[in-house]
Amino acid sequence: MTTYGLDEEPLRGYVAGTGPLARRARRMLREIGWKASSGRSLGPGAMPGGQGIDLFLTTEIATDAAHQHALSWAALDGVAVVGLAERGDPGRLLFFDAGADDVWDADLPAEEAQYRLAALMRRMGRRRPVTLSDGARSLTVTRATAMVDGRPLTTTPIRHRLLYVLADHAPHPVQNHDLARLVWGHRHVEDAGFVHTQVSRLRRELAAAGLGDAITTCWGIGYTISAAFARS
Repeated sequence: MTTYGLDEEPLRGYVAGTGPLARRARRMLREIGWKASSGRSLGPGAMPGGQGIDLFLTTEIATDAAHQHALSWAALDGVAVVGLAERGDPGRLLFFDAGADDVWDADLPAEEAQYRLAALMRRMGRRRPVTLSDGARSLTVTRATAMVDGRPLTTTPIRHRLLYVLADHAPHPVQNHDLARLVWGHRHVEDAGFVHTQVSRLRRELAAAGLGDAITTCWGIGYTISAAFARS
């Protein structure tokens, strides 16, 4: 089955839930070419490898914890949140209250799910590139890839998302608490140290690729892409 409108690299979905609905959803995602795993409902920070997730598909919304987990995923930049419920379930509207982008019937055909996911990825700009250049060097970032002068940038999923957020907001600075919300899903940050740590590591990776000056610190505010790099 062809994956319409998505990136060539398989996208990753996490199905929150352990019952028959969750097993059905996991099989459906794998059938349409996604990498899929499942387990109990977790927030982004509690899930190993969670920062590489493209879709959070939840079958659980009734508890306060599941509701908060869905809200946390919905706050992340570039992650689609979908609820899965039996047709006619009056509680299905709670998924939208928790930030879901869509709610599917449990018996949704795989082909329709495929088209719905393709539409979600397009609306989130998954394939939309952001290209910045200082005239001699270029940085092109999508939600799935990062290229420096046409060569892939080696980084982690979380720092890739960090780079995308900064590039997408260029030339405007992004405040630390907004970075925390868009990259990690945290709504409140008492200590911006973990943001600084990841920015420092991203800077080292960019420096190894010849773009060590791409990120500028805005003291007391946050970070931005250097003014020398303009959109092209």
